[in-house]
Amino acid sequence: MIAITGTPGTGKTSVLWYLSLFFKNVIDINKIALRHFVLEYDQERGSYVIDIDELSKYISDKLPKDSILVGHLSHLLGICEKVIVLRTHPTELKKRLKRKGWSKKKIHENLEAEAMAVITYEALEFTKDVFEIDTTGKHPRETFYEILKVLRESPEEYRAPKYDWSEAILEWY
Repeated sequence: MIAITGTPGTGKTSVLWYLSLFFKNVIDINKIALRHFVLEYDQERGSYVIDIDELSKYISDKLPKDSILVGHLSHLLGICEKVIVLRTHPTELKKRLKRKGWSKKKIHENLEAEAMAVITYEALEFTKDVFEIDTTGKHPRETFYEILKVLRESPEEYRAPKYDWSEAILEWY
């Protein structure tokens, strides 16, 4: 299985359509997680708490082994042999999340996570085959072509950790 993940707003949903045209088993795990594996709603963070262990077990048992799992939690499942993390510079990510109508608090939390490469480092806890693709200023089609390159060749130029946007944090304080 392959995971395509990233901080909210980095382009996962936008690239899902292209992937589903090219590959047979492209799964939006957010739909599965929200339908069957919600433990509670975290009012303070404005997000659902998902039972990752049960979601992982379900996916392992029920989905084809050649699936591409797209979603914010896919890197945490511990069942993927390769993880592609979509990354976006925090300046652009902020614009994308504002367009989604997110609260300032939720935007700030996600900008910090992106600047510190939280998703990348979480993914590296589960597999050594982690790659990063910068979606800043790119059309989803361009990102799709880069994903294809990583899936076919695993080029070192995409090997994580690749991007360091920690300097963006200094601008906020």
